[in-house]
Amino acid sequence: MKFHYECTECGLKFELKPNVRLCPACSAAGAADRPLKGVLETVFDGENSFDPFTETKDFIFELLPVEREFFPPIPVGNTPLWEPQRLRDELSLPGLYIKDDT
Repeated sequence: MKFHYECTECGLKFELKPNVRLCPACSAAGAADRPLKGVLETVFDGENSFDPFTETKDFIFELLPVEREFFPPIPVGNTPLWEPQRLRDELSLPGLYIKDDT
């Protein structure tokens, strides 16, 4: 599968590279007090034939636009759930929890 980046402002296409998130030309025209310009969107080159009901979990990694070697070694699991009592009361949602992924 092949992917590329495409600028949301000018439409220029870029090769996928780690830590590249903005179009150099468009982002230079931005201002500090304004939203980012030239954000790069990941675009799939080809036809999407993925069926989430039949594909395996490992196949999902093939759909990602970044190679596995660039995924940071972040430990997962055992993150706490908070019970926001005041928010539960205010929203009338007694079963509300907030997952803390920090």
